[in-house]
Amino acid sequence: MVQLIFKSGPHNGSAMALRPGLNRIGRNPANDIRIEEPSISGFHCEMHVSPLGVAFRDVGSSNGSFIEGRRVDKAIISSVKTIRLGAIDFDLYVPAAHVAVPEQKKEQEVFANFLPDGSQACQTHAGVAANFHCVKCERTWCNECVRRTGLVGSPNATYSCLQCGGLCQKIEVSVRKEKKSLFDQIAGKLRKFRN
Repeated sequence: MVQLIFKSGPHNGSAMALRPGLNRIGRNPANDIRIEEPSISGFHCEMHVSPLGVAFRDVGSSNGSFIEGRRVDKAIISSVKTIRLGAIDFDLYVPAAHVAVPEQKKEQEVFANFLPDGSQACQTHAGVAANFHCVKCERTWCNECVRRTGLVGSPNATYSCLQCGGLCQKIEVSVRKEKKSLFDQIAGKLRKFRN
């Protein structure tokens, strides 16, 4: 609870609790906190209390507002400070704000597994070639690690990832033919010509 504690003046030693939200302070009876002291203006200042601290604003007072001995028009207060309004000193007690940052679960990283021949391996079975690639989580799986949906024997089956439920696509393996050098191509044609 934010409190304004009088350190001087007619109410020395007494404390007033500031409510959450806007608190107007001054000599005028229309203020939320009325202080009958000639050095305090009719509408002296405003203090907006939030869970993170107090936003202080002088609203054009005659004798000014001071925080820790320095004249201010606006300030953010997040700890105990000495305030002077007119000729009266106060301690503004602001409890420490506790900001909790929620802990987020770290996503498991996807590692690329490869077999000795360079083909992709299953994420679960490192020694087995991957036949499917999940388009959602980007993991690669073998036949055992995907869910097949469709009629038995039907070529139009749908495959989904057991990890995230995403659609899995078959990995197409293409065998690349080794390109012959120009010399090998000429030698081959010469052999055909001789025969």
